[in-house]
Amino acid sequence: MRAMMLQGFRINMIDLENTTKAIQGKLGGSFETITLRDGGHMLCDQFALAKDKPYNNLASLIAGTGVYGDAVIVGSDGKGFCDVPDAFMTLLNFPVDYFAEGGTA
Repeated sequence: MRAMMLQGFRINMIDLENTTKAIQGKLGGSFETITLRDGGHMLCDQFALAKDKPYNNLASLIAGTGVYGDAVIVGSDGKGFCDVPDAFMTLLNFPVDYFAEGGTA
């Protein structure tokens, strides 16, 4: 499935196998799901804070709650995860440093 990877202030599109094992491998362990607007779901490491992973400003801004470590945004087809919804593609149009502290706003 196509997913949007949020690492620090970087946003990248990735191909991610739609299996628990593949998602855990990408995020570093057991993951939790945060439901977003527009049919999106953010997946992030459930124990990232305990693992001392850094605060993810961009993922936290999108999710509306504190997120630590890397995160991915995917969609849902009602039966499971699927490709990231088109509504999130606008995030790819921002300059690389737009969301960074002191970035061009």
